[in-house]
Amino acid sequence: MIAEDEAAKGVYFVVSGAVKLTKQDENGNEIIVCIKQKGDIFAEACLFTRKTEFYPATATMLEDGEILFLDKHELEQDLYNYPELSMQLISYMSDALREMTSQLRDVALLDVYAKTVKTLERLGNKFNTGKNRWEIEIPLTVQEFATVVGTTRESVSRVFSKLKKDGIIDMKSRKIIILDWCSLCTLLHKEY
Repeated sequence: MIAEDEAAKGVYFVVSGAVKLTKQDENGNEIIVCIKQKGDIFAEACLFTRKTEFYPATATMLEDGEILFLDKHELEQDLYNYPELSMQLISYMSDALREMTSQLRDVALLDVYAKTVKTLERLGNKFNTGKNRWEIEIPLTVQEFATVVGTTRESVSRVFSKLKKDGIIDMKSRKIIILDWCSLCTLLHKEY
């Protein structure tokens, strides 16, 4: 879709499906920075700058869907002309920054078990569109989930084994499924 070394020409809006945004280090190791889904935008960091910007991350579809491209210059003009649209974008970007800050805090300060459970909660909230308590599907493999958490696949697998044994999660065909949302939330509040 887009690569982090491409010149940024616009912003993307997720109509349906899910997109992962990744960064790579010099050794080719990849980390998932965030996941965007229906109603989210990405690549907004290229707005309102006069220098040549590159996309801040590589975007790849996680689930089939529809993505709209919004030309940078046209969107900037619309933001000047429609202050209410500008306020909505600022609010969206503020919420995204707050979420990213919380995620960074968790990665830096919590142990693997707590990071894994908190990430399950955060992604469960994101993908629980029907606000139900069972069968919440997160479209990530264990390896992809480990890059979101900022740890190894083996460490996440150990935590997942315990959660699976306790009937809280399951894994099926490239998806992590939260089977019991209430039990997951109890874990968070009981231990942290």
